[in-house]
Amino acid sequence: MKRFSLFPLLAIGVFAAFILLNAYQKDAGLDTVKGIKDDVTASNRAQVCYGVNVYDGVNPCSIIQLDNATGNVTNVAAQATYVDNNNITYNLDNLKGICLTGWGQYFMTTGNPINPTVNPTLIYNNALFKVDPTTGQSSYASTCPFGTVSDLEQNPNTLVFYGLLDNSNSIVEIVDNNNNYGTYNGPFAITGIAAGYTLKGLSLVSDVNGVYMVGCATRAGAGITAKLYRIPLNGGPAGFLTDLDPLAALAGGHCGIGFDIDINQLLINRGPFSQLIPGLNRMPWNPPFGPVTMTGAWGGLGWDYEDLTSDVQ
Repeated sequence: MKRFSLFPLLAIGVFAAFILLNAYQKDAGLDTVKGIKDDVTASNRAQVCYGVNVYDGVNPCSIIQLDNATGNVTNVAAQATYVDNNNITYNLDNLKGICLTGWGQYFMTTGNPINPTVNPTLIYNNALFKVDPTTGQSSYASTCPFGTVSDLEQNPNTLVFYGLLDNSNSIVEIVDNNNNYGTYNGPFAITGIAAGYTLKGLSLVSDVNGVYMVGCATRAGAGITAKLYRIPLNGGPAGFLTDLDPLAALAGGHCGIGFDIDINQLLINRGPFSQLIPGLNRMPWNPPFGPVTMTGAWGGLGWDYEDLTSDVQ
């Protein structure tokens, strides 16, 4: 009887295992879209929202957790960081936008440079990251080819990201074409904004009119009203919604905004001329609005907010 040796099979098995292990090691550091969506770490949507503060060029931005019921700051994440495939840690000091995705995770955008020590051509400048907002640990997705994307939002129905082109009257679209949200469209000009005014806040809202985008614009100087507009997703004429009062609280500021459907209110960052502690005002969401809509103090005390998350589901 002819004997059958197991050694060839063992050799083949060892070789196959080596190939699979090598492939895993090469891919383990990559953030594919599937991987980005799998490890959901989001908190209860109804309980909290998040903001990032305005970067001063020196001190790292923070990710601030807010209790929706009280307006209290309940957590401030440690330094936002990204560790690349070579085990190099990058501090993400300069944050420009943060949003809640349709699948329950959080993404953010960076400015240029991400911190004072890096080269301005580094791909992590002007980039999109997934982030755990409670720890600041981040995963790189893609880089915008034409500048900083601020005031980040994602439409939960289409899963397309939108943002302003570096706090300007232009909007940017970020699409996933099986390329880890690497397709950037625009920038598309937003027209119809009052002369001298610039969009500094962008948020999705949800009401009887559906899910749509609104923007808040301000102009430099005390005693000048902040204005709220309906924003077309791919550019074009904005629709005026209302002026916001009180002037003393919102004039001339960086009017980062965020909406929460559970408490049906729009949050608006206070301006530099406010007599109140830095923080947020609230606007009950009940369109159509009159020519002027009053806002009131809410919470988020001690921070100047660049952007806030929105929840429309």
